[in-house]
Amino acid sequence: MPRAVKWILVAAASLVGVLVIAIVIAYALFDSAAAKRKVIDEVAQRTGRTLVIEGDLGLSVFPTLGVTLGKTTLSEPRSQTVAASIERAKLSVALWPLMRKQVQVDRVVLDGVTTTLVRGRDGKTNFDDLLGKGSAPANEPESPKSSAPPAFDIAGVEITRSAFKYRDVVAGTDVALSNVNIKTGRLANGVKTPLDVSLHIEGKQPAVNGDLRAKGNLQFELAAQRYAFESFDATWKGRVAERGLDAEVSADALRLALAEPTYAAKDVKLVVKSAQGVETMAIDARVPDLNITPSTANAKQIRANITLTGTRTVDADVRIDQASGNAKALTAQVALDAKGSEKRANGERRFTVALKTPLAADLTTLAFDLAKLAGNVEIEDPALPMKKLALPINGQLKAEVKAERIAGAFDTRFENSPATFKFNVAGFTKPRIGFDLNAQSLDIDKLAPPTPQSTTAAPAKSTPPSEAAKADTPVDLSALKTIDVDGKVRIGNLVARGIKASNLNLGLAVRQGEARIAPFSLALYGGTAEGTMSANANNNRI
Repeated sequence: MPRAVKWILVAAASLVGVLVIAIVIAYALFDSAAAKRKVIDEVAQRTGRTLVIEGDLGLSVFPTLGVTLGKTTLSEPRSQTVAASIERAKLSVALWPLMRKQVQVDRVVLDGVTTTLVRGRDGKTNFDDLLGKGSAPANEPESPKSSAPPAFDIAGVEITRSAFKYRDVVAGTDVALSNVNIKTGRLANGVKTPLDVSLHIEGKQPAVNGDLRAKGNLQFELAAQRYAFESFDATWKGRVAERGLDAEVSADALRLALAEPTYAAKDVKLVVKSAQGVETMAIDARVPDLNITPSTANAKQIRANITLTGTRTVDADVRIDQASGNAKALTAQVALDAKGSEKRANGERRFTVALKTPLAADLTTLAFDLAKLAGNVEIEDPALPMKKLALPINGQLKAEVKAERIAGAFDTRFENSPATFKFNVAGFTKPRIGFDLNAQSLDIDKLAPPTPQSTTAAPAKSTPPSEAAKADTPVDLSALKTIDVDGKVRIGNLVARGIKASNLNLGLAVRQGEARIAPFSLALYGGTAEGTMSANANNNRI
């Protein structure tokens, strides 16, 4: 979503650029019809795009120089396909600076903007040429790149009744914003401005459909990458991934400085409510006072409460406190306490979780290390042969967000038998997952309810071949196309459904829709068994 918003703003900025050209030309010619023809020719010559303006240009001269357009469309490069359109637009610039060849935008009003932005497989968008990202003509040297953002000063922006679409062919992103209304005060580096945004979001990837409203005061410094919000409130009502979702976030003050980096927050409150069927999940998170800079770090306890109600209940409390250090070497203590239950026909399953760990983080690289995660997990279930299961947990968890890597290692004991589990994840869009499970002894019959068996065995009935063929429903293996897994399982002694085995060695690989178990070997009642198994989603065969 942040990338989609970025490119949508790029498209809107491109349209404003076309309007600035119109103002300068109109002022120079001071003839509406001639200015209109000159604008159209200039856009065609510079961009290879077709600009269509219905009606004449409206021009105002004093106290500001402004131009008003009616229905206007802009095509794709060297095509008649419409890339963007505006029902009505008005833009004005300060007159005296213009006479000194300086463009200072007074106010921008855009009504009924419609834009479709597409990012292709080569990483380029259909608006790159308007931003000077296309290849330069052969007779013109390519201008050196500059990392400094352009300086600008706009008295205000008002966008109404607009719609923007964004599609990324590689990432699969497909998002549409409609009924977009944005109103700001003065936009310039270091200037605090009121911001009011409302829009409807609908997307296939990610699956989202709902309304967003945000209001507050914004201040930014683009060169230093500093952003600040005051008296900020935002609400969301709609659906995400087929779940109903209502969310509210408010902040008395929120400041980010990504280049330094600095993170500060005061009285931030996040309330989320999500429903699907009879289950409802709620999240209540609070950040009372947080201040993290390159030299210092301190914070009052950050707390989040997560509850789930319905056939299953969960009440979890997450706490982060004792923050110290700085943005590059932040330390804190993290604790999780949770309890829950699930109603079943043969009784109620209950669980409790208590975990704590020190946290070490580098906010410049978004790296997080939970080095000594320790605690207990307890499960009570009348359907289990053991009735009650207690598992001590010791381990560590590392996450590198920018590098898109997660790794973890955990130790536990089942009836005094040690077991370890390691995993790693690389890439978040299409994750590559690796794991390694090693257990000295595992009795699944003590962990799973017994299979119901009839006391009187009924005689087996033979099934005609034709009926057996009809009953042989194909297995849906399509899920294999979405995962990439490489794992190993080793168990010294295994008991499952009354069968006793030892020295189980299993390797699992899932790539490009095909799952393969190899090697596969175990010792069984004085003998051994080994072989391979595979399942292919591309031809749906096992």
